[in-house]
Amino acid sequence: MPAAIVRGLAYLAANDIAGLPVGRIELEGDKLYVLVQDYATVAPSEKRPEAHDKYLDIQYIANGAEEIGWCVRHDGLENAEDLRRDKDVIFFKNIADETKLVLCSGMYAIFFPNDVHRPGCIHGKSQAVRKAVVKISIDLL
Repeated sequence: MPAAIVRGLAYLAANDIAGLPVGRIELEGDKLYVLVQDYATVAPSEKRPEAHDKYLDIQYIANGAEEIGWCVRHDGLENAEDLRRDKDVIFFKNIADETKLVLCSGMYAIFFPNDVHRPGCIHGKSQAVRKAVVKISIDLL
């Protein structure tokens, strides 16, 4: 694995994510940082598929469980909202043949710019989730 991903995973392994405050934790400025989030999962229809150009995500579940939809980014996807210039995110209207990933406490998934993902979806029933998203600039790869 690229060294930056190893550093991101090492941070997750060395820290009690459940005990950290919600918000942004800078590890290497804008190149590598962590977003700690608390939320309740919702129906997939309430979440939009998304992708990023400048960062990859390591999405780690500290508490709870969620379903994340996934597909490979391709030209046939219809844009819903393009915020890449200001927030490095593009949302899509919907994705066909979405693969469902279930992440439970202690599990993570890595999403590269070519991965469209729909995080925060219900797995079984709505529940509280504590998540850390490690954002790694693709410049570090």
